[in-house]
Amino acid sequence: MFKRPRLRPASPLVNVSLAASLIFISACSGEKAAIGPETEGDATPPAITEPAKPEQLQAVWATRPLQASILDIALSGGPNPVLAAVLEDEQIQLFNLDGELLIDPETVGITKIGDGRTYAVNDVPLTLFPGIGTKGDLNIYVHNSALSVPVALDLVPNAGAVDLCSGPTETDGTLLTVGYWTETEPDKLIIGNVYEDGDSFAWDPIDEISHGEAIGGCLLVAGQTPAIEPASQAAEMIGIRNGIRQVTMRRSPDGQIEKLNDASFEPISVRNGISVHTPEPITAMAALSVVQFGGYPNGVIVVGGHVEGQSQLVFVEPIALFEDAAD
Repeated sequence: MFKRPRLRPASPLVNVSLAASLIFISACSGEKAAIGPETEGDATPPAITEPAKPEQLQAVWATRPLQASILDIALSGGPNPVLAAVLEDEQIQLFNLDGELLIDPETVGITKIGDGRTYAVNDVPLTLFPGIGTKGDLNIYVHNSALSVPVALDLVPNAGAVDLCSGPTETDGTLLTVGYWTETEPDKLIIGNVYEDGDSFAWDPIDEISHGEAIGGCLLVAGQTPAIEPASQAAEMIGIRNGIRQVTMRRSPDGQIEKLNDASFEPISVRNGISVHTPEPITAMAALSVVQFGGYPNGVIVVGGHVEGQSQLVFVEPIALFEDAAD
């Protein structure tokens, strides 16, 4: 894949329609408008209707088309972030943030995936992603450059899990905090920490939260109460941070992105690039607030779905979310 010359537009997004109107008005400012006999001396300039506010986010890059539909995606942090996509037929595929393929699609018996992290064991970097197996097991999927296929390690066998969310841990000696819900109790979020246990990993349950109705998405942020949205309103949730400002978003069941504004969610959209188009509908999304190296100084949002009939992952510049918040 060709390297992108720039991931963020060189200047902030411009309301093209309004700019064109202003240029036209400026060009005509030296001409006197004709005034009819019935309106002479009492002319009222025509009202200028300001165009609708432009899209908030900008699509900036994309992977090549994938071989199967995207069911879920997740990101790991660290110096070399990894983007993991769960595809139909229980497959996983890994990319870097240039959209370059790290491993071909591999069948590993996975249906859902949560955001992960990279850490070193005996100076060997390992990337960990929590995920759900086809039998409802809660697993950790481990990958490094020497492995052609991520290895699945049990955390909670026979958990009956149907979906999950994950985030950074607050507990010393642990690696990730993970929440999941089950087919038999879809309204209960079960939360625990993942920790290293000898040559494997283990699960330490820490809390259960009853939501009152079936869960559609959750967001775990260190130091905050878990955010939970019902399945009637959300298919998943993500959060992204810039400095001290945090933005919470959800993907609606019909595949649209919505941003939490005060106490309610409002729709937002993604502006297409010249050669990069946004999936419609969006079938999965993930976000990374801090990218230590590369072309995403403001973090990145990744969305998945079909673009012109082909499955694709699209990278989105999030800075407009925080520029709006500062206004």
